[in-house]
Amino acid sequence: SSGDLDTRAGGHLAQRAVVHQATGMVSVQLEAGPEEAFARLRAHAFAAERELEAVAADVVARRLRFDELDDDPGRGALD
Repeated sequence: SSGDLDTRAGGHLAQRAVVHQATGMVSVQLEAGPEEAFARLRAHAFAAERELEAVAADVVARRLRFDELDDDPGRGALD
């Protein structure tokens, strides 16, 4: 139904917003551009076998930081 489509579209937009916000936060944490920050988010999600949106939500909730890392581009420090 139309309501279901609206709900799914709204959820998708909310997920994208969280990913964009997390990208900005990682960009500041790493003092890097948005492309690098997004690549690091994706690498971490892939390495951890998690959805990108879940990793982004952890960054936004400040449960996951990327400025306290070793040399592994996919690793983030959990608080």
